[in-house]
Amino acid sequence: MRTNDFGDIAQSSLQQMRPKIAAAGWRVESADEALDILSAVTSHASYASASAAIRSKAETLLQWRYLDYWYFEGASLSVQLALWAGLESGVLEAPPARRARIAEFVAFFPRQLALEAAKRASEIVGGWIFPGEAELFWESLDTVSPLRGDVLEIGSWVGRSSIVLAAGLQAISPSKRLHVVDDWCFGGQPALYPYLSDARDLRAEFEENTSPWRQNIVIHDGLFQNLAAQIAKASGVGFSLVFHDAGHTPADFSRDLPLIEPLLNPGGCLIIHDYVSKQFGESRATIDAWIAARPAMTLERTLSTCAVIRNKA
Repeated sequence: MRTNDFGDIAQSSLQQMRPKIAAAGWRVESADEALDILSAVTSHASYASASAAIRSKAETLLQWRYLDYWYFEGASLSVQLALWAGLESGVLEAPPARRARIAEFVAFFPRQLALEAAKRASEIVGGWIFPGEAELFWESLDTVSPLRGDVLEIGSWVGRSSIVLAAGLQAISPSKRLHVVDDWCFGGQPALYPYLSDARDLRAEFEENTSPWRQNIVIHDGLFQNLAAQIAKASGVGFSLVFHDAGHTPADFSRDLPLIEPLLNPGGCLIIHDYVSKQFGESRATIDAWIAARPAMTLERTLSTCAVIRNKA
């Protein structure tokens, strides 16, 4: 580590991070503490005059001890920000033996910020994503990032899951597009969903909510079973990931799964949102039977109401 003063350049780097910190719902004051940590790391005098808490956090970075953490989230946000700003500004220089680990951190930290910002934006919209599912979507996008094919979401409503998926593509696979298919009638049927209606224009709400990612979203307006051939043509090469959240009954899955199968590329994954959902009628047996009849398909994991099915063909 350098022993010279970090000067204005690190402060400028942290200042630029403030909007991203705020978008993620994190405390922007962490940027101020990060400056104090960097000062303590780079100056013996600053270290000596710092509080015990700042010295403790500075010790996390001294001798690159933070890189020994087996997961980066273990340190406070201010430590993560101090390391990011120090590396970006050149105040901190990684020894050659640590550069591979530094590269992992450089990939991790902006993605962590982007995920938290996407989760926060999606929560404002409303809809049905349960704890851990946003992370599941991003982990799945990561596993299929080397594969050809865009991402397909069947059932978008007002865009809560669409935001998470679109932001994930932007962070992980920016060349891929998110195809969404919905007829935007759910909640627009007062007799069935009076608590969701009130003369809403659900398609307009979806477009407004997803507008920051609009250039990478392809909209298919209608029912999936009527548009499957059109969607296949629009994709060109099939899909690396399909997320199904449109219809949740055994009959819905019996209808949709055979249509999804030819759209899913080898190595790709299908995420089903209501694999277990007593509210709509238990569909697990129907889905399990479909998987069992197809040697290429395997149930890889479950989380909350979701199932991740991999096409190992």
